[in-house]
Amino acid sequence: MQAKRILVTNYRQVELIDFELPINELGPSEVVVQTRVSLLSGGTEGSWFQGLPLPGREATPYPRPTGYASVGVVIAAGEHSGFQVGDIAYSTSPHASAVRLDTNRQLCLKVPDGLPLEEAVFARLVTVPMATLRTSSARIGDRAAVVGLGLVGNLGAQLLQNAGLAATGVDLIPERRELAQRCGIAQTIDPRAPGAVQPVHRLVLEASGTARGAVTAIALAQLGGEVSLVGTPWVADPSVPSKDILEPVHVRYITLRSGWEWQFPLFDVADQPGAVHQPGSVAHNTRTAFALLRQGKVQVGDLITHRFAPAECQTAYEGAVDRKSQQLGVLFIWE
Repeated sequence: MQAKRILVTNYRQVELIDFELPINELGPSEVVVQTRVSLLSGGTEGSWFQGLPLPGREATPYPRPTGYASVGVVIAAGEHSGFQVGDIAYSTSPHASAVRLDTNRQLCLKVPDGLPLEEAVFARLVTVPMATLRTSSARIGDRAAVVGLGLVGNLGAQLLQNAGLAATGVDLIPERRELAQRCGIAQTIDPRAPGAVQPVHRLVLEASGTARGAVTAIALAQLGGEVSLVGTPWVADPSVPSKDILEPVHVRYITLRSGWEWQFPLFDVADQPGAVHQPGSVAHNTRTAFALLRQGKVQVGDLITHRFAPAECQTAYEGAVDRKSQQLGVLFIWE
């Protein structure tokens, strides 16, 4: 079938390009999904847009696909895929009008009845900070903070509050602090304000992916506190000496750890080799995210600042990099 997909074709350049998607002779666990909505992850995809590789990996050549959160309607399904034609499916697929995937190898789950498609697609980013809450030693009644109130940080602060932790949102951008308050985060601070950063938090999520953010996160942690690096460190910052991180971690007994969601296995297999934490999986976290979204415990309506047609992808990606105070949650509408 004829389809369209968004590709990064050069530095700061994306295009909507036609391609042929084969849909014949599906394997028993394969499905074909016609996309209704996909979510632009501004931090990760904004970095890809600027040609940055995932830390520790080589950059892939142009053109390259982008995106990893999609919801649509199943139009073909293998007999052992767990889907039927007409089902609404969420998957970690790139931005495209239609996708073909193997449900045994890629995350693809049914969207629960009653959960709007534009909300369901946010499950992908809800699971990012959820990994820390599933593995942290922090407990109900503890104080927590989140540094960086982009999509992941905002959702992380909401999750902390759902878990019974008093959450403080931290961001340099006033509009993002105000948005967090509209999403129910009672306390937000500007880290530059005198006396705003206090070492009183049992758990701190660093969601900005910057060295400066890590310094702030460590400063927010109480003696013996825990700092989880949720944001991906895309670029180096030579203005931050390593001593600014190493010294407070050492002398204040801070636990500094990874918050990357891929510390979980993809599927619910208790003895899967390489799994760091059990029980749990990305699939389980995603189903939990669905439940929180459907129950209204995680609010995403105010996070949607823009809806674009796929043909407007260049404008969308430029906004993710250049207009962070105005643009946050971006949906591509494929209908």
